[in-house]
Amino acid sequence: MSAVLRMASFLIALSLPVVPRLPTISQLLPKWPSWSKPANTDPRLQELKALLERGEDVPFTFDKGGILRAVPKKKPSYRRTREKRLSPGDKQIQPLENLGRCAACGRVKRSHFMCMHCFGEIRTFLKEKKKQLWGKPAWYEPVMDEVDQRIVFPKRRLSDEELQYKQREYVPVREKPLEYSQKAVKKQ
Repeated sequence: MSAVLRMASFLIALSLPVVPRLPTISQLLPKWPSWSKPANTDPRLQELKALLERGEDVPFTFDKGGILRAVPKKKPSYRRTREKRLSPGDKQIQPLENLGRCAACGRVKRSHFMCMHCFGEIRTFLKEKKKQLWGKPAWYEPVMDEVDQRIVFPKRRLSDEELQYKQREYVPVREKPLEYSQKAVKKQ
């Protein structure tokens, strides 16, 4: 039975167009003849393979030889799963069919949209260039005369009643208590 499944998977792999895929269980299976492998492979994958064979440290996206998988942090609620499954077809999450590869970096992007990776690189490059050309903006506090300051930033004029409230004598003050002495208390 297992031989039949292996042969079927081999025939399916031959019939499908050559598409780059994630590493699968085929790494554990014996190597196939060279004519069944795709002619052009990504040089980054070849570098990764060489690193793994030498036993060196692999890039941070790989964990002990296996690709880290994106996993949701929390289980979706019952309501959310039902919403997704039972909502009408036009309100369901539609698969993106207009995907392509960026000509510059080779990452997946939506067609007629700018690659977000390239966009981030361009933005950081332009920020650095702006810092080099203009330098760091100087923070200064304007020094003004008191007269100019009153003209530019006029204060609200307080009414007579508000001025009265601000005076110290207006606020009621409690009388100081008499000093307490032990001698004044009668002893029985």
